Amino acid sequence: MVPVDVTFHPSWWHEHAGIDFSQRFFEDPAYRIDADMNMRRVLYERFGDLGFGEDDPKPRPLLDSDLLAGEYVQAQILGCDIRYSPDSLPEPLCLNLSAHEAEQLGVPDVRKTSAWESLERRIAWLYEQYGYVESFVDLHGVQNLALSIRGMQLFEDYYSRPELARHILTVCARTIAETATCLREVSECIGIGVTSIIRQVDKRLYVTSNCSLDMVSRDIYESFLLEHDAMLSRRFQPFGIHHCGGSFHRFAQIYAEISGVSFVEAGAFSDLKAARAAFPGTWINARYSPVRLRECSKEQLVGELKQMACDAQPASLLSFSCVGIDSDTDDQQVRLFLDIAKHLEESNDSCRQENTE
Repeated sequence: MVPVDVTFHPSWWHEHAGIDFSQRFFEDPAYRIDADMNMRRVLYERFGDLGFGEDDPKPRPLLDSDLLAGEYVQAQILGCDIRYSPDSLPEPLCLNLSAHEAEQLGVPDVRKTSAWESLERRIAWLYEQYGYVESFVDLHGVQNLALSIRGMQLFEDYYSRPELARHILTVCARTIAETATCLREVSECIGIGVTSIIRQVDKRLYVTSNCSLDMVSRDIYESFLLEHDAMLSRRFQPFGIHHCGGSFHRFAQIYAEISGVSFVEAGAFSDLKAARAAFPGTWINARYSPVRLRECSKEQLVGELKQMACDAQPASLLSFSCVGIDSDTDDQQVRLFLDIAKHLEESNDSCRQENTE
């Protein structure tokens, strides 16, 4: 079967499982562990026959959650305040540094920041209670983090203050790398917080988050950001790239220039033929749109997933996920997605036959 995964938006968990994602969820490990057991139990009640959730979940020593997708820790380390809410992900509040302030920005001693010290207290508690830690902290991405520091002004900096942009990006990349190094010291698996599908692919993967890359050109990526992703790949192996935007194909060939990429995640509506052409021997996780899932018919879902499987074949290097499913999505739609995607290996046989003919 083709590996498949779904991740629900906090609003879904809040409505269907009563989970409160206020600050306590992220900073009180005992509360988070209880919530996590409840979340896995709810998954089993709704989708257990399809292999999701647990009938009798046991405590897991989580530093964050693998049932959510959101990045905030590295922004917190660089000084951002975080806005929490009961039914949404933590939101870093942009520092909007002035050009002068950004020039003074430096890579912090991560271990001496209040954000890491708070995290370390939770790590110590988990070690004392369970003897080990599972991280699941999102590893963040270089431009994503830079936008939390400089704001939208960063896009103008690329053209009017290129050296300032390079400085900000370097600080962000090094902060991300140092944070990841600290996390790897306490948890072998540190990439699952970016995309939980890697639990079924390779739990050792480091995955960088290029969520905001659709907002810039390929030239900007090549001139300003490529070197940082290449640095992360050199430091952290095995290495993967998360690109949840709809234009993975725009960057596919240049991503392929990064040495050591063994996993890529292509956002919904990306051209998977182009993705496979650039990465013929690399694992591709193809994302399906949660908005499309909510509204499509069974026939449309079958046809679209089959086409995605054909475009990204072989099935032996392919998985599917749908991330950010909200509370308005009917369970039957989720069930259809899981069931159809799991059996798409059979579709690859018909793809090969069509190509031969």
